[in-house]
Amino acid sequence: MKHFIFFTLLTNLLFSYSIEHFLMPKDGSRAQESMIKDILSANKEVDVAMFMITNKKLVKALKERAKKGNVHINVIADKSFDIDHFKESRVKKLLDTKNIFVYHLRGKKKKKKKFGILHSKLVVIDDKIVYLGSANWTKSAFKYNYEILVKIVDGVTAKLYKYYFEEMMQNACYLKGKSSEGYRAQRK
Repeated sequence: MKHFIFFTLLTNLLFSYSIEHFLMPKDGSRAQESMIKDILSANKEVDVAMFMITNKKLVKALKERAKKGNVHINVIADKSFDIDHFKESRVKKLLDTKNIFVYHLRGKKKKKKKFGILHSKLVVIDDKIVYLGSANWTKSAFKYNYEILVKIVDGVTAKLYKYYFEEMMQNACYLKGKSSEGYRAQRK
């Protein structure tokens, strides 16, 4: 991993890449519009790892892009942000959408029946665009909170975060769909 990080930094110095910073709440509308534009323009894959997903516009963008086909969308949400009991969660709205695959993940075990959380806020699009920072996918994050979001357009950096995303997926539970008890989770 150390070699990969060194290679990433060296490559970034030698080749062109772009970084755009969004400082919310001032840049919230611009940040959300940028992310929606990039999601709708995705050609092959969108990967989202997010603690909290309540933003209707971002979820709508995922659903719209998925319905057009030819793109694979993976969404990993924190397991403790329970989609059955948190009325504002939009994760359940993604479950029955073709081309969208939803997973639950919790952090490493701390103590008896206590676990860490998925606290990452990460989006990787087409192995070339990365969004990361402190902002959850909530209205408050983009409109009211002091949050940071960074957009990086660079294939090497995107591969690093894609690798991290795939590592999270290895430990995640795939959500199959509705059942009488709510949602069934299945270890992938």
